[in-house]
Amino acid sequence: MSLLPPEDASVAKFRPNVRRGGSERVFAPGLRRVAIVSHTGSLYGAGRSLLELVGSLRSMDLGVGVALPRSGMLESELRSLQCQTWRAPLPSWVRNRDGQSTSQQTLEEFAPAAGRLCEEIRGWGPDLVWTNSSITPVGAMAAKALGVPHVWHLRELNGREYPNEFCVHVAEVAELIGAADLRVAVSQAVKEFYEHLGFGLCERLYNGRLHWCQQLQGEERHQQCSKSEGESTHDVSLWMPRE
Repeated sequence: MSLLPPEDASVAKFRPNVRRGGSERVFAPGLRRVAIVSHTGSLYGAGRSLLELVGSLRSMDLGVGVALPRSGMLESELRSLQCQTWRAPLPSWVRNRDGQSTSQQTLEEFAPAAGRLCEEIRGWGPDLVWTNSSITPVGAMAAKALGVPHVWHLRELNGREYPNEFCVHVAEVAELIGAADLRVAVSQAVKEFYEHLGFGLCERLYNGRLHWCQQLQGEERHQQCSKSEGESTHDVSLWMPRE
């Protein structure tokens, strides 16, 4: 049962089914195109890590496109790499605790932006949406509407003890992040933060290398896909069965 009050139809199609288990690594056969959602158009930390992610996904023979909230150096760099880009409104559900309104928002307020993102990327035909930050929920909502898996790359600590906090009710945040098909955290601290809040298990990945895991069974698959917990930077295996 959902923790949330009844909602109107304008947002229902964007809300994923709740999935509280571990990070699921099995995606639909035939994965060919990944649409990445970026909250920034700059080339600071998240932007530079996004470029590394693009390179990793391309090394797996995947087509990659990136949705950006604005033009800027990141868009220029992506275009120089001949990477598909789109521009779409990607509003934040995170606010700075100093000097901003304390009023709560609801997911309904993000539905128009999710609809716009769907319009931008639907024709390209993404098989998976990858949100590169915890700053915006729009990628997750669009993935639900398009009926494709969603990966959430969690980079920021957003809470009462930190400079930034979510401006949407924590139950809505937990439901949306918890429903991701895969959650990856950039550090052990970020991993523990989201797992402690009950958002679901996270893999740990900073600027690691993504790679295929062949379709394996039992212990053989476990050995290939499992990673050492002692490493601060390591691979995350996305087990994507080939057709």
